[in-house]
Amino acid sequence: MRKFISEHPILFTCLTSCTTFIIGTVLLFSFLFFLFLTGAAAITSGFDNLETTQTASYKFIDGNPQADNKILVIPIKGVILTYPLEEDSLFSFLFEGQVYGYSIKKELVEAANDPDIKGVILEIDSPGGTIAGAKAITDGVDYFKKATDKPILSHILGMGASGGYWAAASADEIIADTGSLTGSIGVIMGPFKYYNKVLSESDFLGSVTTEEGIESFNIYAGEDKDLGDPYKKLSEKAKKTLQESVDKEYEIFVDFVSQKRNVSTDTLKKDVGALIFGNEQALNHKLIDEVGSSNYAYSKMAKSAGLSDYQVVERKSTRGFLQEILSVFSKSGNMTTSSSIEYHMKSVYTKANCLLCNKMLFLYGNPEEYL
Repeated sequence: MRKFISEHPILFTCLTSCTTFIIGTVLLFSFLFFLFLTGAAAITSGFDNLETTQTASYKFIDGNPQADNKILVIPIKGVILTYPLEEDSLFSFLFEGQVYGYSIKKELVEAANDPDIKGVILEIDSPGGTIAGAKAITDGVDYFKKATDKPILSHILGMGASGGYWAAASADEIIADTGSLTGSIGVIMGPFKYYNKVLSESDFLGSVTTEEGIESFNIYAGEDKDLGDPYKKLSEKAKKTLQESVDKEYEIFVDFVSQKRNVSTDTLKKDVGALIFGNEQALNHKLIDEVGSSNYAYSKMAKSAGLSDYQVVERKSTRGFLQEILSVFSKSGNMTTSSSIEYHMKSVYTKANCLLCNKMLFLYGNPEEYL
């Protein structure tokens, strides 16, 4: 037999290829069948619990799981963007660490229409983000308060900066957990880069080698249409125009915080500025009301809502079954290449879609840090 195969190498290649194809096909269909069975089980479970769909939309966190009264926790964790570009994308799990202002607003509107929700806690750990995204959250808060007259408080866990603080300030009270940072009341736009004498660029590594300067120009119609070109310095007119725009948004931010926190605009501009503060300093500047843990925030909300029996809940994820499976794989150590794949997919995505670049932002830090 060996002699026959050695004399017919083409036949050997065909047999090997066919065997590999058959094994691969069997493994693929086995995996798909596993997904089908698991999905069917989930659907069956959903039918079994059809009468409790309202309860099933929430995830229990604390308190009495049998209580009818609910305190809803809404996490605002990560960079605040305006709305998801591809909300139903199969690989949306790769871009966790981002929240969307209009999605938070929608959740607040839904909470206002749920009679079992007796109060809301905004659980914030965010450096801020887009102005529109942050404002959408405060619009949702205003809607909830006007529609229900129920209490809503902010609990900062780690960071409530810039747009994160804008969102926090819209609540009735602000509690900061131990070691949190609060503030950064300001507006940033950029980055605008100018590379002097570019000698080489690497698409693979994303690096640029420069000497001193480089002359670059674009063909365009409309003055300063090339705004943001990294090979050209900003004109004085462009700088002045952008500064005026940023100053205007800053005035809006300061006025908003001044009204919500009962602090004069002069104090906010001169003493607070766009700095970020620890809890003691934040208390002194009236940026927060108290320092306390999550359990303290829960009990504080229960007291404000007049509740003795309650459960603290959070919305369940709306991601599809396959998205959840992929998310679990990406977070587990069982797939040795998952971290590498996730890193490279994120890298390709963010290079093509710089979601924070060259926009006016309520953001603490450099926009490029959050890509």
